[in-house]
Amino acid sequence: MKKVIVFLFLLGSFTQLFSQENQDSVMNNMKNDFDSYSKKSIQDFNDFRDKANADFAEYMRKGWVNFVAAKGVESPIAPEPSKPELFPVDKNHQEVKLPLDTIKNNVEIVPPKISFTVPPVLIKPKLPTVPTAVSDLPIIDSVEFYGTYLSIPWDKNGMHIQILSANENELSSVWNAMSKAHYQSTLGNIKHNADILGLNDWGYYLLIKQISEKLYDDAHRNERIATQFFLLSQLGYRARVGSGDDSFVLLLPFKEPVYNKSYLILNEIKYYIFNYSNKGTKSSYSTFNQDFSLADKTASLIITHPLQLGIQTDSICLSKWDNVIGKNVKLPIRPMNVAFTLNYPQFGLEYFHECAVDKTLSETIIRSVKERINGMDEFHAVSYILNLIQNGFEYKTDQEMFGRQKPLFIEESFFYGTNNCKDRVLVFSWLMKNVMRLPTVMFIYDGLNGKAGHVACGVSFNSDVNGDYYNYGDRKFVMCDPTYINAPIGQTMPKYKDTKAKIVDLSEIKSMSFR
Repeated sequence: MKKVIVFLFLLGSFTQLFSQENQDSVMNNMKNDFDSYSKKSIQDFNDFRDKANADFAEYMRKGWVNFVAAKGVESPIAPEPSKPELFPVDKNHQEVKLPLDTIKNNVEIVPPKISFTVPPVLIKPKLPTVPTAVSDLPIIDSVEFYGTYLSIPWDKNGMHIQILSANENELSSVWNAMSKAHYQSTLGNIKHNADILGLNDWGYYLLIKQISEKLYDDAHRNERIATQFFLLSQLGYRARVGSGDDSFVLLLPFKEPVYNKSYLILNEIKYYIFNYSNKGTKSSYSTFNQDFSLADKTASLIITHPLQLGIQTDSICLSKWDNVIGKNVKLPIRPMNVAFTLNYPQFGLEYFHECAVDKTLSETIIRSVKERINGMDEFHAVSYILNLIQNGFEYKTDQEMFGRQKPLFIEESFFYGTNNCKDRVLVFSWLMKNVMRLPTVMFIYDGLNGKAGHVACGVSFNSDVNGDYYNYGDRKFVMCDPTYINAPIGQTMPKYKDTKAKIVDLSEIKSMSFR
């Protein structure tokens, strides 16, 4: 009996061992098969990309077509008034009856007398360095990008180009040469840096532009444009090159309409002109009529993730904001984020509302506002925030601040401490979204020549609130004007009381919440 038991035990052990060895063998075979399949897939894709590059290089040798450049579309927002309008709060003031069910609110908010000081000048901090992705290629060292030093792997033998004349044969030749070089490590490094810095599509373009300008001096502008075109296309962005007066220009389309920027219409799409010419934009350019076959992304100007540029500082304090809040609030601002948006392409106001805000700045502002409205009901909390935006910033026109039209991103309003009606609507609606969780719309009023002369905000309350309002969808949006100084909820500027407003829904925007 014992012999039988021992035999069965040995048989079981042997069977188990054989089974384990068999499983290991099967797993090893599967791994080898997967590795083989993976290598083949990568090789197939590389072969596919090589053919696409070769075909595109040959395509660009063909005759280019001449296109007339169109003047940039003017912004629909007219220059703002030189001064904000004040709501009369004297006891003898007779309320003007407005056409939209106007009832005087029973709460009158009179802010304290406050003063304004210019924000401090920030000292440029020591620049951080982003680690370089591993590569065997030579390095382009010390590429400075908005407060950060970058090191970029670059195949100097294969990707260094020389352009003798801005024509189709030259562009085809340099594309063909660069596509045979080791450019994948460069693309991987650009993606790596973009992820760390939180760059959007526009940021990708600026980073590539900076790399090209590190490689080629101002005497080699055509080489810069060709390099930008190649890298953007290999990253999947739609782009083209135009030629005029023996100079190349980069042609980029965007998802959003861009104002005050000349463009060519190619395949019924606006391709905006980016050049280095001191003479400005020409009247026409020749170009090819097809994008690179592997480039299927149209760039967007919306900042989808908070930028992480340069060093954050706690040295910004706004006296007007602090006086309304009732305490000193040190605002953690990244000055290089502001530098990034200083010369940003101008696009529709509604898209500014979709742009992400720096997380630390958001948390600081939202926390300080929540502390002040703690215990208030919804109406009084919104009244407080409205008064805060009306009186927390100095009013200045775009012309006074920049010498041109420029809507401000939220970070810019707090960095400069100055803004006007369109910027205040952005800050107010952002706080409604992130503090009060209330739906908002933007009211756009036409001024002279069909342009918008003023923008204000509408809020949909959870309870019935008296005052001027518009019905939009199935909701009632009550007037809240951040630039009608000291005006309570429900009050419209008298000059716009008979003017129909265009309504832009801001309530469904998701990326306004800080991350």
